[in-house]
Amino acid sequence: MSGTYYDWRAIRYAPRNGRHVFIGWWDRDGTWQERYARWDARFTWRYDEASEREWYEGAWTDDTVEHWGCQERSSFFPTHFRHVPKAPPPPPRPPA
Repeated sequence: MSGTYYDWRAIRYAPRNGRHVFIGWWDRDGTWQERYARWDARFTWRYDEASEREWYEGAWTDDTVEHWGCQERSSFFPTHFRHVPKAPPPPPRPPA
């Protein structure tokens, strides 16, 4: 892969370890969308009554609550991601 660590990359290369990254995608109107988000491997709990099997499904989320009452969080289907740059150094302290 060429470019720098902070360039946009295909989502398949994004870390799925809970670390926050910027995710992005083109919406239906052709507008670029971005979110500060993370992969949540236990985003949605599923249960199949016929087999009595249960499992979790992962999703990209920014942890905002979409519907209060049932605590449903927002999830996204990004095509790209980029790492979050390090914060700048703090300003110098004034002399005492």
